[in-house]
Amino acid sequence: MLTTKVMVIDDEPGFCNFVNEVLKDSYDVLKYSQTEQAISQYEKLKPDIVLLDINMPDINGYDLCREIKATDKENESSVIFISGYETDKEWLKSFEAGGDHFIAKPVNVDELLYKVQSVAKYLESKKTQVHLGKMAQQTAFSSMEEASTYGIVLQFLKRDYMTQAELTQALFDALRKLGLRASMKIQHEEGVNFACEGKGSCSPIEMEVFGLLENHGRLYSFGSRMIINDREVSLLIKNMPIEDDFRTGLLRDVLAVAVEGFRSRMIEIWRKNALQNVVVSVNDLLGDVSEKLNHFRGNTVKVMDNIHIDVSAAMKVHDFSELQEEYFASIVEEGMVEMVTAQEKGAELTQKFGCIIQEVEKALRL
Repeated sequence: MLTTKVMVIDDEPGFCNFVNEVLKDSYDVLKYSQTEQAISQYEKLKPDIVLLDINMPDINGYDLCREIKATDKENESSVIFISGYETDKEWLKSFEAGGDHFIAKPVNVDELLYKVQSVAKYLESKKTQVHLGKMAQQTAFSSMEEASTYGIVLQFLKRDYMTQAELTQALFDALRKLGLRASMKIQHEEGVNFACEGKGSCSPIEMEVFGLLENHGRLYSFGSRMIINDREVSLLIKNMPIEDDFRTGLLRDVLAVAVEGFRSRMIEIWRKNALQNVVVSVNDLLGDVSEKLNHFRGNTVKVMDNIHIDVSAAMKVHDFSELQEEYFASIVEEGMVEMVTAQEKGAELTQKFGCIIQEVEKALRL
């Protein structure tokens, strides 16, 4: 198995040595305190991860990241920014420049190990999706030629979906047809899910960006990125065509509708699943009630028969008059009639519940 290459670019040689000491047992560490030398060696060495200082004397770390990304034609490496400042602005600028994670100085050893490992796992996941990503891109180009922007979204909204995963994939398919790359955050009672078009998993910095922007309004743009926030859903678009004002405005409107429609369908799926669970539970309960009613009916008949026999015997032993015998016999018979009536009403109520469940099941099939 090939060792993951980590290139450290920092104008402080001491920091480069520190990183080397922390990572050398698990990674192949390449140290550079001169940015020109690092850039000249980047394409030759092809590192998997670049630890990049933001504040350097000869070049801005963000600009250097853009140069690295321009060289990395296949998008095979990840950049982790390192800075003495940790603010929302720094996080967003790092994400906009193409970074995949962020570490604040002074660097904690455990944090450094964790974040490098996290990005390494992210790269591994992304590489397994390269072939599928290329196929999806080809499909997107051909689909864009056949359908208009509104037609694609309407087609997505008109279809029926059985599961949240199917619904999410359908939205990503629609976005690919529009030439857009996206990731999504979905919140529900059981927790939070992240989904990312193409590579399947979101980078650590993407997950942080969702949290940073959740209170920035329904639509928020920064650079070529735009986030659409709804109550349970946030959609992050990564490549808005900001050079085309008309198309950008059109996409803002259409994507807002798409997210609202996605949320409505998602809640419909949740409610349908919950209702199906209720149907199963009520059916189980009705089966149990019916079984108990049948058992109760059998026991009641036996008890009433025994009472009738005992009362008849008692009347003979105590020499009741004919009038007294008729009186006690009528009481017993009335009791039996009332018991039978109660049983019939219980059975009728159970039958009505069964009819209601049948109607609910019929509605679920529509």
